[in-house]
Amino acid sequence: GYFAGTSLSGAPLIAAIYIKKIQRNSLRDTLFVLWFVLVSIKLATLIWFDIDPQLGTALLLVPVTGIGHVIGMKAHDYLLENDRLFKRALGLAMIAIATIGIMRVL
Repeated sequence: GYFAGTSLSGAPLIAAIYIKKIQRNSLRDTLFVLWFVLVSIKLATLIWFDIDPQLGTALLLVPVTGIGHVIGMKAHDYLLENDRLFKRALGLAMIAIATIGIMRVL
């Protein structure tokens, strides 16, 4: 949600709505697909307007992304074991992200 939110896709709002509409175990996959589609559109826009997409830096971050994915999957599996903890963690994450965003604007 955080990375999609920084990519201007509105993931916290999307997650809050999707959590009521789809199964919890597919929430992460659904948001990843949504993030991938939106980032692909943004990347195509950067290339269209001749803005350097900094692919070299992105390639250097692939191993870090893989590590983050594994850690995220372990955290996701842990949260799925407890419904109340899952909803509380998701809500707290959205509040924290919104607070950080508001503080940056002020």
